[in-house]
Amino acid sequence: MAGFGRIHPLTAQLLYNRGLFSPEQAKARLSTSGDAWPDPFLLPDMDRAVDALLAARSAQEPVVVYGDFDADGITGAALLVQGLKSLGVDAYPYIPHRETEGYGLNVPAMKAQFDRGARLLISVDTGTSAVDEITSAAAFGLGVIALDHHTIPPQLPPAVALVNPHRSGARYPFTGLSGVGVGFKFLQALHMALGSDPSVLEGSLDIVAIGTIADIAPLQEENRWIVSRGLSIFNTTPRVGLAALMQRAGLKLGEVDASDLGFVVAPRINAMGRLDHAISSYQLLSTSDEVEAAFLAERLEDTNKARRKLTADAVELALHTVDQDDPDAPIVVVGGPEYPAGIIGLVASKLAEERYRPAVVYSQGPELSRGSARSIPGFSIIAALGHCRDLFVRHGGHPQAAGFTIDTARLPELKRRLREVAGAGLAGFDLQPVLAIEAATPLQDLLGQPKKLLDRLEPFGEGNPEPVFMTPGLRVVEARGIGSTGAHLQLQLAEGSHTWRAVGFGMGRRIAEIGRTIDVAYTLSADRWQGVDRLQLRLRDFRSPAGR
Repeated sequence: MAGFGRIHPLTAQLLYNRGLFSPEQAKARLSTSGDAWPDPFLLPDMDRAVDALLAARSAQEPVVVYGDFDADGITGAALLVQGLKSLGVDAYPYIPHRETEGYGLNVPAMKAQFDRGARLLISVDTGTSAVDEITSAAAFGLGVIALDHHTIPPQLPPAVALVNPHRSGARYPFTGLSGVGVGFKFLQALHMALGSDPSVLEGSLDIVAIGTIADIAPLQEENRWIVSRGLSIFNTTPRVGLAALMQRAGLKLGEVDASDLGFVVAPRINAMGRLDHAISSYQLLSTSDEVEAAFLAERLEDTNKARRKLTADAVELALHTVDQDDPDAPIVVVGGPEYPAGIIGLVASKLAEERYRPAVVYSQGPELSRGSARSIPGFSIIAALGHCRDLFVRHGGHPQAAGFTIDTARLPELKRRLREVAGAGLAGFDLQPVLAIEAATPLQDLLGQPKKLLDRLEPFGEGNPEPVFMTPGLRVVEARGIGSTGAHLQLQLAEGSHTWRAVGFGMGRRIAEIGRTIDVAYTLSADRWQGVDRLQLRLRDFRSPAGR
């Protein structure tokens, strides 16, 4: 196949597993070039959105960008305010407070922006389900452009424009954009309409990449280009705020990958919206002042530490509650006033992972309660909530992640009905996690051509999972716990005369399971030691056959 020369069997297996049967298919999948960005005007209502914005620009009216308090919405707001200001638009941000305002558009906030002088509001990462809110806004004279990517509800809001790639009849070739990704396409369309070069926007792909990864958008096609280019910017010329965050989080310039964006950067950006106000994260992405950037990065770091502690305590409480209730129920539904609203999504994710079934966690209030839901492959949680839509004040989301607001008195009925829906939808499912193995291979076969292909398959993430390999019968030279509490596992494994380092995060408690030889499932990662990169195994699982 072109670009590989003589094909190594493992290289062929990796390509075949991804449905790449020809040189043309491989070239298209492995490309990280966005030179031919899809036409943004193929997105539904994009022409109407551009016309409305240009009219506000001509009238010199202020335009409010209404984001969300998660990383996708925060990065979307930062991208749009920066991009619109560069085009001469009087743009400013509004991000709601999670505790006092809740998710999505709310009428009091929209009315306040109207009273401030705005006649056009651009929502990013929200708006598709805001029928009542946008109807109210239209009644008092505020037009709404909704740039969103959430699941399309039965009734659409009366927005000036609803730009969402999931709308029925959409001609856009890629439906996997995140909210900030749709915002990026809107800015591309504006530049095209004004006759300017949209390539100037590519310097902002660092924050588009963060939002794309944080929202678990599929890293395929256009998203692959976004994240690849965004990582390049992140690793060479990071904006002031991100440079300060990197330093505080222990990330090294030139070594940041998609996993770092997802597990180090995004949680810190999200932390403010979970426990305080997301505007601090917006300011970190927007500032050009190094002193302010250092202050904000420190604040995000401290808040993220507090978030981790709250989440760990809440997960422990939730697991105990589930065990006392019905551990075999097809869906986990748990909550109460002791669950902070800002972390219920994290708790739901952990429960879905631990118990391998859909999970719903709610923060109970005196009159209204807020819930967050996560799911497993093969079960759409947004469809499940749709069966209960008559119970909600509002709800929305994706097949794998969703949220809702509900009258507290209706929580028992919601739990009963969700169990019925999940029981029917998961009938016949083996609710046990499965680790998909790419190939069984000697470690030595991963070097050379297969490793070069792995590098070209990056960035890895949702929709482009990192290949997991299995190698049997490796000799254990050393096994020890690492970390301050020994929570992690470090092994030295021998294959022939060559020794490989392996790390298993969170596997320290399994050290007693290790025999003289083990079979390991793993991904490959780079380990830098004394300035030299070397390959190591990142353990996903292992077994030590009896008698070995």
